[in-house]
Amino acid sequence: MLGLLGAAVRVAYAFPVHKYAADADSLNMGLRALAIRGGDLVVFFSAGRIGALEAYLHAAVFALLGASRASISIVPLLAGCATLVAFYLFVRELFGEWIAVLSLPFLALPG
Repeated sequence: MLGLLGAAVRVAYAFPVHKYAADADSLNMGLRALAIRGGDLVVFFSAGRIGALEAYLHAAVFALLGASRASISIVPLLAGCATLVAFYLFVRELFGEWIAVLSLPFLALPG
C-alpha cells in the first residue's frame, strides 16, 4: 500500500509536464535517445564516462509513444517506482518486514 502511495506521489509530481520547466538533464537524455534512434549506438556519450543506459530506455519509450515532454518523464517515473520496490526488498532482507514497512514512507513520500 505504501509503495502504491509513493508511486502515486511520483505520478502527481511528474504530470502534467507543462507545469515545470524542462531541465537540462532530461533534455540531454532526450537528445541522446533521438541520436540512438537515428543509429548512433554508444556506451558512453561524453568524456566523463556518463553511461547511456537511461538514453536507451528513453529511446525505447520514444519508439512506443513518440518523442514528447510526457514521454521523457516516463523513464524517471518508472525508475523511481522500481527504486521503491528495491528499497523495500533490501530493507526487508536486512531487518525484517516490520522495519521495511516503517522505513518505506521515508523514501516514498517527499519532505
